Amino acid sequence: MRNCGQYFVGHTTSRKFLGKIEEIALSPATSPVVRDRLVEVIGTSVYLLRESKNLKPYQATWKKLRLQLKLTHPVEGLEIPADDPILNPTPHRPPSSLRQLAPNELVQPDIQANIAGVTEGLAKVELEPAHPAERRSAHDGERDQRRDRNRNTQSTYGVISPEEDMRRLFEECEIARDNCRILADSLVYATPDSIATNTVIKEFREKCMKSQEIIGAQIDWATAIADRARAEQTSVNGSGEIDPTAEEQLLQALVMAHGELNDVFKTYDDLERIAISEREEAEVRYEYTRKEGKSNVRSQKYQQLDGGEVYMISSDNHGASRSQTHTPAPAPAQVLPPSHARRPLPQPTPSSPHVNSLAPPPPAPHGPRPLSRNRTPSPNLGSDFRDHSTDESSQESEIPPTLPSEKAMGKRRAEPGPEEEDEWPEHGSLLNVDNGNDGDDDDGNSKPQEVFLYDAAEERKKQRAASEAKRS
Repeated sequence: MRNCGQYFVGHTTSRKFLGKIEEIALSPATSPVVRDRLVEVIGTSVYLLRESKNLKPYQATWKKLRLQLKLTHPVEGLEIPADDPILNPTPHRPPSSLRQLAPNELVQPDIQANIAGVTEGLAKVELEPAHPAERRSAHDGERDQRRDRNRNTQSTYGVISPEEDMRRLFEECEIARDNCRILADSLVYATPDSIATNTVIKEFREKCMKSQEIIGAQIDWATAIADRARAEQTSVNGSGEIDPTAEEQLLQALVMAHGELNDVFKTYDDLERIAISEREEAEVRYEYTRKEGKSNVRSQKYQQLDGGEVYMISSDNHGASRSQTHTPAPAPAQVLPPSHARRPLPQPTPSSPHVNSLAPPPPAPHGPRPLSRNRTPSPNLGSDFRDHSTDESSQESEIPPTLPSEKAMGKRRAEPGPEEEDEWPEHGSLLNVDNGNDGDDDDGNSKPQEVFLYDAAEERKKQRAASEAKRS
């Protein structure tokens, strides 16, 4: 902000420019060195623009950075002295490896003082010879003082020298490799289900990710300084065998640490992929089982019979399977004998609790219709008993059936006696008789009378005849 005009300052106060600076400074992927430089630039701009009309945008950005990063810098901004190295950068110095190979660089500023010292020393040698150890210690002391004076350059706001930056990167590589080994050892004994819940794995994975961001951001810079150091050392010492420079050793350490981090992250990703696959398979299996269970329930048909037993009929196979349920059995009064059991029906008694309260009907009239054995069973006595086994039939036969009244049962034929049952012709002959010519009565055979338990039509005829007789 010191060496720019108002036109440039006005453009830097745009919301888009300052918003991008906030995004980079607050991003966890940003290198700490870059974040510190951005904070210093914004703080210095706030201090320099304290009396300008463009102060408010920078002040808002500075306030946001202080709150988000929890900085202790003053609200008024950062003041940088005029003699600070960040405003007066030093000229480029060769790498440390080359400075150690050129000892003349350290004695060039004090050439005149060295000449005077040598002259005085020669005069003293001629007059009084000194001890060699004393001369060596004095020369070493002067050289150490000059070296300390040249290297003792520190910045008020933490301007990091190249040597300090390289030392920190070496330490970061060692820390990253140690964290990488711990994470790799934890993954050896981990299962796909435990990688998301293991606290050790989660902690060292975060540390390794931060180290990978720092190391990955410095590889390009380390490559550039390593190439420059190699070229300068080759130009000085020729094309012979040259020991690796410090910059090349730093690049090698960065590459090795980055490779180990990539390997351990690949192992973690493989375990995480297996865990996701197993979780998806379990979900699909659960959904399939749930849908299959619902379809099986819908495809089953249940048929409940008297006595509390249930017959389950599946849609895929037409066979019936019987299962005992806890459904209470109906009253034994509703159990009816099968249609094929030919035995005389017992007459109901008034004292039975299951008998209908209606008055008993008159005796069944004898109609002119023939008696036929091709009788259709009643729907109440139909197919409910077709699946009963022999043992169930024997158990049910022991219970004496209790039937409703004749009027409630409707029009039914009376069961013939045992002597009449033996004289009945076969079924085929009855079909021929029924299908024959009904109008041909020349054979002289009279049709047998048909006996009914209850005939509603005959009863109505009798009632009408009785009512007409009363009227007359």
